[in-house]
Amino acid sequence: MGCILKDYWNIKKLMNKPKKSRVRDASISTLALITAANEVMIEGNGHIEMAEVARRAEVSIGLAYHYFGSKAGLIAAVVEAFYDKLDADVLFSASSESDWLKREWERTLSLAVFYQNNPLSAVILGSLRRESIVVEIEQARIAAQVEEGTRNFQKGQRQGVIRQDIAAHDLASFVLGGVRELMRSALQRPQDQRPTAEDIAKSAWKLIVPCISQEYTLS
Repeated sequence: MGCILKDYWNIKKLMNKPKKSRVRDASISTLALITAANEVMIEGNGHIEMAEVARRAEVSIGLAYHYFGSKAGLIAAVVEAFYDKLDADVLFSASSESDWLKREWERTLSLAVFYQNNPLSAVILGSLRRESIVVEIEQARIAAQVEEGTRNFQKGQRQGVIRQDIAAHDLASFVLGGVRELMRSALQRPQDQRPTAEDIAKSAWKLIVPCISQEYTLS
């Protein structure tokens, strides 16, 4: 299902076609259900009903259970799709910027923008964060992100940009965990009281930089 989840953000284009011209194969039906569940979860702050999701996706409730097995299975698919996009667009994306610190500042800002602009972020980091299926997914995702971050910090250490007296794995864990917690805290505030994505990124960066390098100041 991985490739399906990565492409599910484009389902709206497919669903806008006239009914007679739609090809109701498994991929499109699955994408339609994930998209509908995404909308219902945002509106219900994490609460979904399979019947409502199936209605919006214009499929039978039996088909919804056939593809996902249960409500938890559908929630898992939505959360996996969220992290697929986060990884592809931000955490695992390539950059042409050669300066390590500038590149990672840009990544930190992109991360804050992603969380701020995606209304599902507040649900996943808020009301759903203690759900067992979400905890399980996040543990696996965070482990993979820390592994990638470790390799990234090791490159910075080899370049002489990042301090070498702290293990790269510890640096990656600290940075990813800290930024995530800052975002979670910001997203739990009322909409009109939330800091901007840039303000969140700057706060994170001012905390991060003294811990990883003594030679960089954010202007």
